[in-house]
Amino acid sequence: MSLLNGITGHERPKNILLGSLGTARVATTYLFAGESGIGKRLAAIEFARAVNCLDPVTVGDAALDARRKYLDACDRCSSCRKFSSLSHPDFKLVEADGGVIRIEAVREVQEFLSFAPYEGRKKVVVMDDAECMNQAASNAFLKTLEEPPPDSLIILVSMAPERLLDTIRSRCFVVRFSPLSIAACREVIAGRLGGIDADALDSLAVFSMGRPGVAINGEGAMVRDTAGAMVGDIRRGELSFQWKDRAEMEQWCNLFLTVLRDMMVLKVNPDARELLINRWLGDEIYAAGRGMDLEDMLRIHAEVTALMEHFRFNLNMSIVSNYIRSLLAGKAA
Repeated sequence: MSLLNGITGHERPKNILLGSLGTARVATTYLFAGESGIGKRLAAIEFARAVNCLDPVTVGDAALDARRKYLDACDRCSSCRKFSSLSHPDFKLVEADGGVIRIEAVREVQEFLSFAPYEGRKKVVVMDDAECMNQAASNAFLKTLEEPPPDSLIILVSMAPERLLDTIRSRCFVVRFSPLSIAACREVIAGRLGGIDADALDSLAVFSMGRPGVAINGEGAMVRDTAGAMVGDIRRGELSFQWKDRAEMEQWCNLFLTVLRDMMVLKVNPDARELLINRWLGDEIYAAGRGMDLEDMLRIHAEVTALMEHFRFNLNMSIVSNYIRSLLAGKAA
């Protein structure tokens, strides 16, 4: 793949990244920011591939400015092939372990960057879910950003950049990724899953809400089951789901807001099924909202939204669970 052909949508980010390659003005540190599942990590890997390509090619596209030069990966050289399997010796992918990136991972990054590129143009580090760095890791990583090693490229990927230290964000060139259109989601999901029937494809495209990674990563079925159980909890005025970690808690709350949103849509117009996000639960969602006032739905939505803004402060999961349970209590349909 490549940035131009391997990434669907995201025309502005591609314009920025391919243009920086064409003008040889690649920054040392980037922050790819946007919601989860929209392709930030894939774009980071493809950008790293293009940076280290041994035979970059000039590319053009209707979405690119014809007055500028754009370079992309050739997808043929030995470097590009190694990036396909993430086995390039000058590439390191850092991921959260148990929802946390610890100082040990940052120490490994520092050691990796301390050596000159083995065969590529730059040593590249992609840190996925960078907001998961704990305080010690963040402080250690800041030292790396203050004096980045020569011939290095660091890409932070984050769905919550506001959780990063201000001093880290200020040292990064920020590239923002927006949710994809339904048509683009349909294209991405069809290309990655293959053999999916048209109705299921349309359902997943709408449900992903601009984040096709939710369907591609196999989360779609799990989330659909969770949404179904969630509607039952709302009808009973309880919370039966138990989160295993903070990431799952945040995912649950995001999904909960979509269900509440659908309830409000049907409360205002019971015939507006085509506007639902969780379309396959239309009857259940309508029944759940039948015995609840619109004002209560709006209040609960506002309360949960405000609660999520405090997740960066590591709220205790039991406290969050009890608080949401108290919001639902007495509002059963």
